[in-house]
Amino acid sequence: MKPIPNGLPIRQHRAMHGIYLHHGNRLEDLAAAMAESLLEDPPPPLECRTIVVESGALARWLKLQLCRHHGIAMLVDTPLPAAWLWQTATRLLNLEQTEDPLSRERLRWLIFDRLDPRRWNGHAGAKPLITYLSNDQHQLKRWQLAGRLAEAFDRYQYYRPELLRHWQHGEEQDWQACLWRELVESCPTHRNALLDQFSERLRIVQAQAVLPRRLDLFSIHNLPPSLLSAYATLAEHLPVHLWLLSPTADYWADLASPKTLARQRLQQPDDISLWQAGNPLLTQWGRQGQAFQDLLLERIGAAWAGESEHFVMPERSSLLGCVQADIFEAVDTAAVSELDESEPSIQIHIAHGPMRECEVLRDVLLHQFNNDPHLSPEDVLVMVPDIGRYACYIEAVFGHADPELPRLPYNISDVPTGADATIVQTFLKLLELPDCRFTRSDVLDLLHIREIARRFALEEQDIGWLEEWFDRLQVYWGLDGVDKRKRLGLPAIDENTWHQAFARTMAGFALGDHELLYDIAPSPPLGAQQAECAARFFALLDRLRAYSLKLRDPRTARAWAEELQILLQDVFEEDPDSQGGLEKIHEALSELAEIGRISHELLTLPILRDWLGSRLEHASTAGRFYSGGITFCGLQPLRGVPFRIIALLGMQDGDFPRPGMPAEFDCMRGNWRHGDPDPCLEDRYLMLETLLAARERLIICYSGRNEQDNEPLQPSIVVQELVDVLDQRYRLNGRPAGQAIQQVHGLQPFSTANFAREGSAGFDAWWYGACASLCRHQPSLRQAGWPAWHLPLPEEERPDRIEPSMLVKALSHPVRYFMQQRLRLHQPDDGVCSEDEPFALDALQQWQLRKRIMEHLLLYPDRPLEKHLRATGMLPHGPPGSRMLAQLREDIEPLLAGLPRPLKHVNVDIRIELDHLGLHGRLDRVFKELGVVHWMSGDFRAADAWSAWVAHLCLHANSHEQAGHAHLICKNGYRRFTPVDPAFAREELHRLAHLYLESLERPLPLLRKSSSAYIEKFHRTGDREQAMKEAKKAWHSSYNNTGECEDFHVSLLLRQHEWEPDDAFAELAERTLMPMMQNLVGGHD
Repeated sequence: MKPIPNGLPIRQHRAMHGIYLHHGNRLEDLAAAMAESLLEDPPPPLECRTIVVESGALARWLKLQLCRHHGIAMLVDTPLPAAWLWQTATRLLNLEQTEDPLSRERLRWLIFDRLDPRRWNGHAGAKPLITYLSNDQHQLKRWQLAGRLAEAFDRYQYYRPELLRHWQHGEEQDWQACLWRELVESCPTHRNALLDQFSERLRIVQAQAVLPRRLDLFSIHNLPPSLLSAYATLAEHLPVHLWLLSPTADYWADLASPKTLARQRLQQPDDISLWQAGNPLLTQWGRQGQAFQDLLLERIGAAWAGESEHFVMPERSSLLGCVQADIFEAVDTAAVSELDESEPSIQIHIAHGPMRECEVLRDVLLHQFNNDPHLSPEDVLVMVPDIGRYACYIEAVFGHADPELPRLPYNISDVPTGADATIVQTFLKLLELPDCRFTRSDVLDLLHIREIARRFALEEQDIGWLEEWFDRLQVYWGLDGVDKRKRLGLPAIDENTWHQAFARTMAGFALGDHELLYDIAPSPPLGAQQAECAARFFALLDRLRAYSLKLRDPRTARAWAEELQILLQDVFEEDPDSQGGLEKIHEALSELAEIGRISHELLTLPILRDWLGSRLEHASTAGRFYSGGITFCGLQPLRGVPFRIIALLGMQDGDFPRPGMPAEFDCMRGNWRHGDPDPCLEDRYLMLETLLAARERLIICYSGRNEQDNEPLQPSIVVQELVDVLDQRYRLNGRPAGQAIQQVHGLQPFSTANFAREGSAGFDAWWYGACASLCRHQPSLRQAGWPAWHLPLPEEERPDRIEPSMLVKALSHPVRYFMQQRLRLHQPDDGVCSEDEPFALDALQQWQLRKRIMEHLLLYPDRPLEKHLRATGMLPHGPPGSRMLAQLREDIEPLLAGLPRPLKHVNVDIRIELDHLGLHGRLDRVFKELGVVHWMSGDFRAADAWSAWVAHLCLHANSHEQAGHAHLICKNGYRRFTPVDPAFAREELHRLAHLYLESLERPLPLLRKSSSAYIEKFHRTGDREQAMKEAKKAWHSSYNNTGECEDFHVSLLLRQHEWEPDDAFAELAERTLMPMMQNLVGGHD
């Protein structure tokens, strides 16, 4: 780059006071010029220099620049524009106020107090206000309107001070005017009044003791007219230097956008000047800068004392440089420039969602570092419109500690507190307790918050047991029946509520397995440790119940702060490893207590939730800029600051630029003036400054493809405008530049396209391995036969003992057991909490209910069945449950005819040593009268008899006194296993134990339906061909039968295989199930 010839030197009036304007198109050049200027006018020792800036991040960058030029930066004060004026004015006027009494936050509370509809009855101009505030039960309308009015009044103070003066001294009956008069009566020293007194005082007194010797305003992009006038008044008493970033050296405030010129040409086609357009990016994105230029000319007037220019012409050595040079020259040309770049200096990357955007950006940056050894992470800035949403994805991608992947140091700044603070989200969720249904997940999810678990001394294994326990007790939702009736108007039914679970748990601990006690079905017995764990949980539940009642009543702000401090102490305990979430909550509650001094209205819980949610979730972390590595931040803090590489994430339509939506009552609406705030114009100008601040490369990423159907999604309008200009103005490597710089990336990080592109291949070795495996696998070719998987079991993981229940699980469904134990693959709905009471039962629930009815009729025939089932929460509520029970009992009673009742349960502990594997544990369903009794709620199926067969073998292998027949009660008849020799039992158990170890290393083709169908047919007929037909019939689906081929785990295993029952399948079924079938005796007895 080279400086513009004939640069203008500083032209000063004789007086040193006044406003000096310094323009430049590069922020580092402005900083260098200011550093040199400060050396020419040094302050006395220990006197602080004052440089007004727009953000703390810019202040830190500026101090680093001063260090480079001066060797040190000390005694440099960098306040914000409004804050410095307030501080200076209060010192000059000898006021002790440290805060603006009508700041936006305080305004909202003051307005809320004054929006009571009763105060406005009879007011002539307040009819729309009264109508809006009617039917406002929780005062949310009033609160939201107070927020919108606070924003409007805050803008009025900056941009329409004359309107507020007119309202204050006039007799207007407009409700906004009356409201403003009430506000200023209670706060006479508000912002506008202070500035008026400040300006008046400056005219009549000498203020050198309060004012600095010199004042610098650095990189101010926009100032409200009232503040600009105040600084112009200050310039009468001291030199004020404005260091302004400008995209061009020419006067460009009168340039019109192509759309504006097109409309004007339709009206005046003969005006030649309307056919001379400026640069489209400058005119479309720079309207705010144009307005600020006009505002400066209008407001500084006679205060102007001199100016200087520090412009540098961008070099046309790259596409980025050509775009910047065209903007600098501020003209549009029809000529098309031909460019050649091996790697475009402007890049647009299109991805599927935020996660892929971050992964793509990481690979792009790694290529930059790989190609340029002099590039450091500190040379890269990544700006995100919605940094709170993207923070977790950035942490996941750039914070991933993979030793094979080059690590990129980074820091994230400007992140909203609530975006990554689980404790904050949990606290806000507790404020919803009065409206909470208390579902099982609502309550149990709280146990995973470390601060809550510590408060109630619950360990990780305790939480796991509690989740299993309440699933077993069938808790769905609701504290109790009374709470359901009071809050929701539902029938007072205790079934499937927390109260029922508490009563059953306490009864189970006190009585063990006992009959109904006052309509309470005692839970299975608990040990002392389990009972203590349950007691700690119910202590938490009691506190949640108490606060669900306490938080319903309205309170003042101070009373709410006190109550919520107590809630924090009752529910949370500080975790040394936490990120200070509780500290942030305490700060917010202290602020809430201070609000109690200015607002004395009773606040409802919805209002409190809204304020605390906004306060905790939108408060940003600060102080992390320039802490080393790549900088990630929002768009505002570092606008215009130069970096070698600037990247923009999340540049999709709807996220940027922000839309401007003024309220209907906003007096600035439809009356735009220079300097008025407009989020859309501000974001467009920010995009222009970002484009000009990139020194070597500009990288834009956005979610441009739908993750579900790959449909295109629109980018931000400013990105599309950039693409259109590049297509019209440049050709890159023989293609329109806008098309040449765009690159669409694959949906997954292991996509082949991510590693096939030259110069942009991914760096992640793990994903490359997955990609290579997929390429070798050729998923389009399906393989024949059962998968020949073999996953050797590490020696340290090989069990030396197993329980009978583990053996039964493995043999009942070997494929599922292998996937869950070795591959950690579970069905998607495994472990999902059911939160709906059983109005109707699905097939599994009906099977469980039939099983429970059989068990009850055999063990407790004298106990009332329906009352017991309702006490356990298994029946649908009300009459539908009674009808279902009657039908099921009618089907089951004939199956139990002839059996002695009641049966008495016997606990049998076994210990069998089988070579190097022990079989240790306790047997279920062993009874004094009959030995092993196993009941099936459906027809007999061999694979469902494993529990009875294993128990039968264990009893005979141990020669236990209960060894004898094993009885199976099925829907289609009564069956039993006959006694066996102990040696045979041990041999059979030894063979099954080795089959268990084999099931841990490979998925066995022992299938529940198909193997049972095969072995039952083969056992009856001895015909393998007919047996195989039955197996295939059970395997394949038909119009009225769901085949086993659709089983989740089996279909997942065979997703790339063509298989149906074969000889290996038949051999395994015969070897495994035939001994059981040969011992089985059928028929009724």
